[in-house]
Amino acid sequence: MSIHMDMQEQSIMSLKEYMAQMFSQYPAIENTWYTMDRQEQALLAYQKVEEVLVAVREGETSLLYPSLNDWSNVQYHPAYGLLPVENPRMSKITGPKLDNVVMVLEIMLGLIESGTRTTKRDIFYQHFCDFSNQRELDSLVGVIVAMMQIPRLLLGVVATSKGLVVGDLLYTNSEDVVVDCSLAVGGDSVPQDVMEMRDVVTTAKFVLVVEKDAVFQRLLEEGVMGGHMPSMIMITGKGVPDLASRQLVYMLSSHLGIPVMIMTDCDPYGLDICMMYKYGSLAMSWAAESLAVPTSVWLGLLPSDISRLSIMPSSMKPHSAQDCKKMVDLSRREYVMEDPLLRGELEVLWEMGRKAEIQQVAEERERGFLAQQFLPRKIAECGWV
Repeated sequence: MSIHMDMQEQSIMSLKEYMAQMFSQYPAIENTWYTMDRQEQALLAYQKVEEVLVAVREGETSLLYPSLNDWSNVQYHPAYGLLPVENPRMSKITGPKLDNVVMVLEIMLGLIESGTRTTKRDIFYQHFCDFSNQRELDSLVGVIVAMMQIPRLLLGVVATSKGLVVGDLLYTNSEDVVVDCSLAVGGDSVPQDVMEMRDVVTTAKFVLVVEKDAVFQRLLEEGVMGGHMPSMIMITGKGVPDLASRQLVYMLSSHLGIPVMIMTDCDPYGLDICMMYKYGSLAMSWAAESLAVPTSVWLGLLPSDISRLSIMPSSMKPHSAQDCKKMVDLSRREYVMEDPLLRGELEVLWEMGRKAEIQQVAEERERGFLAQQFLPRKIAECGWV
């Protein structure tokens, strides 16, 4: 049974009106870095990095940065997500770690000066004797961004984008190439330099963010762009989203005013990823740019969907010890405690004692269930949290 298009469009319009109300009351936080031209950006970034390097050369034996895994260093705002506090607890960089930070800062200084960019992976392989693994370097780059308060892109360091985007989106990238995401059969790579996208053209009514690549590809195979729903852009961060995927979702929402709906598995880690898009993450709260989209909604698979879809316990896996730990952690977060609907869904998930994967639910139903029935009906009924 096809779901009436006008009902879906009315639901999306109600979400768009809610967004407009939020944006009028709480305008997007202006990022001064992106009000400058490229020359000004480069000059200021160079000066700030050079200042730190000079201090170390002149005898400074430690550097301070905001502790990145400390919940007391962030504050929750319903319209902006997780924000840095004014007087954070600080961590200290000394010894061999300081030597590595200085080495990375010197690489960044050269990149800024030459106007070039490199990936974290390239830096690691060029200096693999200095780092125990890639994760160590990634962590240092995060520390430097928090300490310097400079967007990572302006430091010349990018991460290889793992996210995909498809649908009603046309733009020109930083290399002057026009990219038409409607032509990508399995999705185009999310650009590494989202903030430098220009001439963006779209008539999309909403953005659908999908947790997993497998579900993203399943939806494409089922014809999700085939007219069962209003015009859309679909994005996947392939699990825990990278910076570029989150930047793209943020840009489409805050700059273009497009409503965002998030689709994850019905498990604690799916909810955590949803909250990452919606309110931000602890680790990235000190990034020098906004990433949270508090007006986004969790479309499914909701714990309350399980009974409606008559999903049998035999199709679900029991919660692991790690799942239970994650649910306890989520229940203590301020944005969960202050949202009765979200708290209610978490309680249902806990009481079920089991978790469900979208892929498994789709496998047990007729082909096209997700794209032609589940999603259109959920949107038409405003079946989100």
